[in-house]
Amino acid sequence: MIRPATRPSWLAGVVTTIAPVLLCTPIASGQEGPIVVGQRQKPPIVSLYGWRGELEFLWRQRAESREVDGDSDDLDETHLEQTITVETQGHIYHPNLVELNLSGTFGLTQTWLDSETESSFNPGYVNEYDLNALILRKEVAPVTLYTRRTQDLLNREFGPTLDYVFTQTGAIWDIRSKTVPTRLEIYRSNQTQSGIADSDGTSAEDFDLTQNVFTWHSEYRPKETHVLTWDYTVSQVSENTPNFPDNDYWLNDAGLSYSIDFGIENRSNFLSSLTVYDQTGDFPIFRARWLEELRLYHSEAFQTRYQFSYDRQSFTSLAEDTLDQDRLRGVTGFTHRLYESLETRGNLGAEKVDRSDDSGSTEYFGDLNFDYNKKVPFGRLNLFLTLAYDWQDNQQQVSPTPFVDVPRQFSDPAPIILIGNGIDPNSIRITDPSGIVLFRPGDDYTLTSFSDRVEINRVVGGRIPNGQAVLIDYLLVPQAANTSTTTYYAFGGRYDIELGREAVLSLYARYARQDQDIDTDNPASFTPNSFTDIIYGFDYRWRGLRLGIERENRDATISPFDATRYVLTYDHRFSRDLTVNFNTTFTQIDYPDEDNHADLLAVSGSVQYRFTRDLYLSASVVWRDEDDDLRGPTRGLEEQIEFNWRRRQTTVYGLLRNANLETDFQDNSFLLAEIGIRREF
Repeated sequence: MIRPATRPSWLAGVVTTIAPVLLCTPIASGQEGPIVVGQRQKPPIVSLYGWRGELEFLWRQRAESREVDGDSDDLDETHLEQTITVETQGHIYHPNLVELNLSGTFGLTQTWLDSETESSFNPGYVNEYDLNALILRKEVAPVTLYTRRTQDLLNREFGPTLDYVFTQTGAIWDIRSKTVPTRLEIYRSNQTQSGIADSDGTSAEDFDLTQNVFTWHSEYRPKETHVLTWDYTVSQVSENTPNFPDNDYWLNDAGLSYSIDFGIENRSNFLSSLTVYDQTGDFPIFRARWLEELRLYHSEAFQTRYQFSYDRQSFTSLAEDTLDQDRLRGVTGFTHRLYESLETRGNLGAEKVDRSDDSGSTEYFGDLNFDYNKKVPFGRLNLFLTLAYDWQDNQQQVSPTPFVDVPRQFSDPAPIILIGNGIDPNSIRITDPSGIVLFRPGDDYTLTSFSDRVEINRVVGGRIPNGQAVLIDYLLVPQAANTSTTTYYAFGGRYDIELGREAVLSLYARYARQDQDIDTDNPASFTPNSFTDIIYGFDYRWRGLRLGIERENRDATISPFDATRYVLTYDHRFSRDLTVNFNTTFTQIDYPDEDNHADLLAVSGSVQYRFTRDLYLSASVVWRDEDDDLRGPTRGLEEQIEFNWRRRQTTVYGLLRNANLETDFQDNSFLLAEIGIRREF
């Protein structure tokens, strides 16, 4: 084993950092030359003023201990930083010519890494900056040139603390035309995430995303109530994750719309738009949409709306087969308000889909919704009723049906469920809401396939936190000809009872029923999605306290369950200096078809306290205790404490974070500790 390199003293790091600055700083001369009265002084080419700076010293310790299927790996990292930050404003010749806003943080780093097999020393440097130059700021077409780079730490839930670096360089051209105001921007951005590197210089958490982007936005107002808008983005994206194929593609996204306000107080609106989206790469897709929408304001009590759209879509499957799809859709609806208590909304529409595999579908649908909201004795009463009907005639298919950008949200402990007979699990692709960051199967989520559905569970400690919204793409295998009829109705209400000063007791219930019938020559290929869903519970609130219990019974042909949910939260500011927050939820779910039971206890709390004007401290803890009969137990604990002490121009700060995650096949622990001192000048 190689012995660790000797750590130099912190004084050597200080001298190494400050010496070059002192040597390069010009010394003001006492002889600046004579001043001639009446002679105009030539302005300097570059003027800088409003200088501000700070020296900072940081010690950081990170430790990771991972045990997966009996194999263990321990990493320990010690990191020192000595940096100087300088901020200033200025101009070149004149502020109206080139205005400058400049800041930069530079310094040296020393990193020692100890693992079970080797030890190493890696010197480095800190390089952060934010440079901005505004050219011709008062002219009709100013230009902004900018470049910025930031380094930060990113904490993953019950997981490691990662290094995060973001860099972006670009230019903005604002054309302040009274007729067609326009903004053009071009930039290159790069964001990287990295954990403690192992012997080969990489980490399982490494992630790199690079984008080269050009955007164009213009508006034209021929009249005060008319707006023509143009938006265009072209982007080249390159995403790299260890042990996964690179994700490289180009995308073009263009949109042209024309909006007109008219009628009573200009509250009616007509919108016509055309959008085109084209993406290349491993997941090519082409989408074009033409939309015509009319909203009529007849009175405060009555409005109507009319919408027509045409969509052209082209997909390429995993087998490199291309499927083209045309969709025509028309919808009309209304909103009626009776006094202030009853609102009625209705929609009626039809849709026609034609596909290049000589298949297609015809659909008719409608819904009617009633919302009643009334102040009653002791509080407020809200009642609702929803009625819906859908009829589809689907022809025989010979190509898979693609579903693109299906929005869903993770909510522990329940999985995301994709309903359909014959969903190809290999085609499932999950991204963040932007559609750019691609999540990794196994590391970020797991799949469980059934004949009538696919269940998606997030991996605790991965890149997807609880509550994360995602977009999902997947393919449904070719379906036999069928006709489906779906009826749906739901009703319920909520009674908010005022019990006194700031105390409210809410009682609520909802009943929903869906009946689906599928007529086909191949009934074994379909599972009708019929269900009865009953939810009832209460919610009590008093000042910062909330207590709630909810029961849900879902009797369904696809993934039935019974769930009980408990919630207790407390959020209160006791004084100007003390704030306390506490949140606990306990969920029990039974899945009778799978003979599975899951319990999840999630507890979190935080305290923020200011001891004096100079000393501030905050502490937080998160606990997760999950038992799933099929997936096994998951235990997670995360604690963090921070302090900040400031005295005039000196600040001392510190952070201690500890995270542990334990399952049947892994036992991980992650530690982060840092102490820093900052001196402003």
